[in-house]
Amino acid sequence: MKDFPQIPKTWEELVRLRDCLTDCDALFLRLPKDNEFYAAYVKSISRNDLVDTVGKEIGDNQTAIIFNRFPYTNILQNLLEVKHYCLWSKRGPLEKKEIDDLTNEKFKNMQWFYMERKINHKSIPEIWHCHIFVKN
Repeated sequence: MKDFPQIPKTWEELVRLRDCLTDCDALFLRLPKDNEFYAAYVKSISRNDLVDTVGKEIGDNQTAIIFNRFPYTNILQNLLEVKHYCLWSKRGPLEKKEIDDLTNEKFKNMQWFYMERKINHKSIPEIWHCHIFVKN
Protein backbone atom coordinates (compact mmCIF):
# COMPACT_ATOMS: atom_id res chain seq x y z
CA MET A 1 0.00 0.00 0.00
CA LYS A 2 1.30 3.43 -0.92
CA ASP A 3 1.51 6.26 1.55
CA PHE A 4 -0.42 9.33 0.57
CA PRO A 5 1.59 12.48 -0.19
CA GLN A 6 0.42 15.99 0.59
CA ILE A 7 -3.11 17.10 -0.21
CA PRO A 8 -3.26 18.52 -3.76
CA LYS A 9 -3.80 22.25 -4.17
CA THR A 10 -4.21 22.29 -7.94
CA TRP A 11 -5.83 20.20 -10.63
CA GLU A 12 -2.38 19.36 -11.98
CA GLU A 13 -1.25 18.05 -8.59
CA LEU A 14 -4.38 15.89 -8.36
CA VAL A 15 -3.77 14.45 -11.82
CA ARG A 16 -0.18 13.60 -10.86
CA LEU A 17 -1.53 11.62 -7.86
CA ARG A 18 -3.52 9.27 -10.10
CA ASP A 19 -1.27 6.24 -9.61
CA CYS A 20 -1.09 6.84 -5.86
CA LEU A 21 -4.89 6.98 -5.63
CA THR A 22 -5.23 3.46 -6.99
CA ASP A 23 -3.44 1.89 -4.03
CA CYS A 24 -3.47 4.26 -1.06
CA ASP A 25 -5.41 3.60 2.13
CA ALA A 26 -9.01 4.83 1.85
CA LEU A 27 -8.63 6.66 5.17
CA PHE A 28 -6.44 9.20 3.35
CA LEU A 29 -9.03 9.86 0.67
CA ARG A 30 -11.89 11.15 2.80
CA LEU A 31 -11.91 13.56 5.70
CA PRO A 32 -12.23 11.77 9.07
CA LYS A 33 -15.87 12.84 9.59
CA ASP A 34 -16.73 11.55 6.11
CA ASN A 35 -14.95 8.24 6.77
CA GLU A 36 -17.03 7.88 9.94
CA PHE A 37 -20.24 8.65 8.04
CA TYR A 38 -19.38 6.15 5.29
CA ALA A 39 -18.47 3.44 7.82
CA ALA A 40 -21.78 3.99 9.63
CA TYR A 41 -23.67 3.78 6.33
CA VAL A 42 -21.96 0.53 5.32
CA LYS A 43 -22.71 -0.97 8.76
CA SER A 44 -26.37 0.05 8.51
CA ILE A 45 -27.07 -1.85 5.31
CA SER A 46 -26.57 -5.47 4.31
CA ARG A 47 -23.97 -6.27 1.69
CA ASN A 48 -26.67 -7.45 -0.73
CA ASP A 49 -28.68 -4.26 -0.20
CA LEU A 50 -25.56 -2.16 -0.77
CA VAL A 51 -24.85 -3.89 -4.08
CA ASP A 52 -28.55 -3.73 -5.04
CA THR A 53 -28.62 0.00 -4.32
CA VAL A 54 -25.81 0.59 -6.79
CA GLY A 55 -27.50 -1.69 -9.32
CA LYS A 56 -30.69 0.36 -9.03
CA GLU A 57 -28.73 3.59 -9.52
CA ILE A 58 -27.27 2.16 -12.73
CA GLY A 59 -30.78 1.32 -13.84
CA ASP A 60 -31.59 -0.58 -17.01
CA ASN A 61 -28.35 0.43 -18.68
CA GLN A 62 -25.21 -1.67 -18.55
CA THR A 63 -23.09 1.35 -17.61
CA ALA A 64 -23.68 4.63 -15.81
CA ILE A 65 -21.65 7.58 -14.62
CA ILE A 66 -23.03 8.56 -11.22
CA PHE A 67 -22.00 11.32 -8.82
CA ASN A 68 -20.13 9.70 -5.93
CA ARG A 69 -22.29 10.12 -2.82
CA PHE A 70 -19.18 9.44 -0.72
CA PRO A 71 -16.55 11.53 -2.52
CA TYR A 72 -12.89 11.69 -1.62
CA THR A 73 -13.27 14.87 0.40
CA ASN A 74 -9.75 14.89 1.83
CA ILE A 75 -7.97 15.01 -1.50
CA LEU A 76 -10.57 17.41 -2.95
CA GLN A 77 -10.76 19.82 -0.02
CA ASN A 78 -8.69 22.48 -1.84
CA LEU A 79 -10.30 21.81 -5.21
CA LEU A 80 -13.91 22.93 -5.02
CA GLU A 81 -14.11 22.99 -8.83
CA VAL A 82 -13.48 19.22 -8.99
CA LYS A 83 -16.37 16.77 -8.80
CA HIS A 84 -16.05 13.04 -8.12
CA TYR A 85 -18.05 10.46 -10.06
CA CYS A 86 -17.98 6.70 -10.52
CA LEU A 87 -18.42 4.89 -13.80
CA TRP A 88 -20.19 1.61 -13.04
CA SER A 89 -20.43 -1.35 -15.40
CA LYS A 90 -22.76 -4.31 -14.90
CA ARG A 91 -20.91 -6.24 -17.60
CA GLY A 92 -17.50 -6.04 -15.96
CA PRO A 93 -14.29 -4.17 -16.75
CA LEU A 94 -14.38 -1.63 -19.56
CA GLU A 95 -11.61 -0.95 -22.05
CA LYS A 96 -9.87 2.43 -21.90
CA LYS A 97 -11.51 3.53 -25.17
CA GLU A 98 -15.01 2.83 -23.85
CA ILE A 99 -14.25 4.70 -20.61
CA ASP A 100 -12.92 7.61 -22.68
CA ASP A 101 -15.97 7.60 -25.00
CA LEU A 102 -18.53 7.45 -22.17
CA THR A 103 -16.77 10.12 -20.14
CA ASN A 104 -16.19 12.46 -23.09
CA GLU A 105 -19.85 12.14 -24.02
CA LYS A 106 -21.01 13.07 -20.52
CA PHE A 107 -18.41 15.76 -19.83
CA LYS A 108 -18.00 17.45 -23.20
CA ASN A 109 -15.16 19.98 -23.35
CA MET A 110 -14.22 19.43 -19.70
CA GLN A 111 -10.98 18.25 -18.17
CA TRP A 112 -11.20 14.87 -16.47
CA PHE A 113 -9.24 11.79 -15.59
CA TYR A 114 -10.11 8.39 -14.25
CA MET A 115 -8.47 5.81 -12.09
CA GLU A 116 -9.42 2.37 -10.90
CA ARG A 117 -8.72 1.41 -7.31
CA LYS A 118 -6.92 -1.89 -6.87
CA ILE A 119 -9.28 -4.74 -6.06
CA ASN A 120 -8.21 -4.91 -2.40
CA HIS A 121 -9.23 -1.24 -2.03
CA LYS A 122 -12.61 -1.38 -3.74
CA SER A 123 -15.53 -0.90 -1.39
CA ILE A 124 -17.94 -2.57 -3.83
CA PRO A 125 -15.90 -5.05 -5.89
CA GLU A 126 -19.03 -6.93 -6.92
CA ILE A 127 -19.74 -4.33 -9.61
CA TRP A 128 -16.84 -3.10 -11.72
CA HIS A 129 -16.25 0.63 -11.42
CA CYS A 130 -13.67 3.33 -11.77
CA HIS A 131 -13.48 6.83 -10.32
CA ILE A 132 -13.73 9.90 -12.52
CA PHE A 133 -12.61 13.36 -11.44
CA VAL A 134 -13.98 16.27 -13.45
CA LYS A 135 -12.78 19.84 -13.34
CA ASN A 136 -15.82 22.12 -13.76
